[in-house]
Parts: sequence; C-alpha cells; structure tokens
Amino acid sequence: MPTTQPQLFLVPCSCGEKLRVRGGQAGEKLTCKCGASVAIPTIRHLRQLETVDDETAPKPQTALAAWQGPLFSIGAILLFVGVIIIAYTRLFSVLPPDELLRNFEENMKRSMTPVEQLGADDLYEEFKMLRDQGTSQTLDQHLEHARTASAGHQVRQVIGGSLAGIGGLLLIVGLSLSLTSPQRK
Repeated sequence: MPTTQPQLFLVPCSCGEKLRVRGGQAGEKLTCKCGASVAIPTIRHLRQLETVDDETAPKPQTALAAWQGPLFSIGAILLFVGVIIIAYTRLFSVLPPDELLRNFEENMKRSMTPVEQLGADDLYEEFKMLRDQGTSQTLDQHLEHARTASAGHQVRQVIGGSLAGIGGLLLIVGLSLSLTSPQRK
C-alpha cells in the first residue's frame, strides 16, 4: 500500500551519518554534522536510496475536517439570519397592541348598541369615524385579519427559531471538528 506521506531520502556521508533530503534538493551540496561537504545526487539516483517518512510535512486533511470551515461559516450565517428574523418579529410585531384591542372592543360594543340608545357624543364619534374611515368592517373580517396576522407571526417565529437552531448546531459541529482534527505543525 503506497504511503501518502512525503518521503525523505537518506544520503550517506563518509562518516557514516545519513542526511535526510527532499527530492527538490537534488544536485545541491550540504554540510554534514561532521563538517564534510556532501553532494546530493540527481533525483534519479536519489530514488535508489533508502527513504523515510517526512514527519515535518503537514498531515493531509480528512474529508470530514475539510468541511470544518464551510460548516462553521454556514452555521454562523444561519444563526445570524435566524436571530434577525426573531428580533424583527418581536420588535415589529404585526399583532395589535393592547390599546388597539381595547378600542376595537369598545367600538364593537358601541356598534352593536341600537342608535336610539346612543347619546349625542357617541353619535358624533360614530359620524366622525364613518367620515374618516368609511363603513367599518364586520366582526368576522376583523377576527380573520387578527388570525392571519397571528399565524404569520407564528410562522416567522418558527422559521427564525429553526434557522437559529440549525445554525447553532452547525457552529458546534464546525468547532468540534477543529478540536478533534489532528493539529498541523
């Protein structure tokens, strides 16, 4: 089985020491520990010499470790988008505030009161509202609008939460890959 690790060639010196050289050093002259000058043979002759693995060479990445960066990046983006959607939904909620709901309830009660029982002030307020807004919607239309707004609100919350959850999970996987992959020298 061929090794994927880069090889060093062992070039002998006259003192018995073996110099470790790479193929790219063919034709150069090196100095041994003993002080002797050793000529490195051509690559053709180097291939005939004894070899050892180069421990200083970076280890090749595993297929899973190659996904570390993309997983981390995608996770960060999804987490960011999810948090933005949740924040937007919470800050700019389409659900009516409590004051609008109270006004709506008061208007509905007043609209169900027979005209004969309304006072002059109530009749004038009703007239102004009709003048400014036209005829009011029915209760069913208001309730349907509220249900639609609430459903949209919930959908945005679920989408934002899902994106943030998936993004957080991918971030954790990307970080764990960096902790479990062999460190490069």
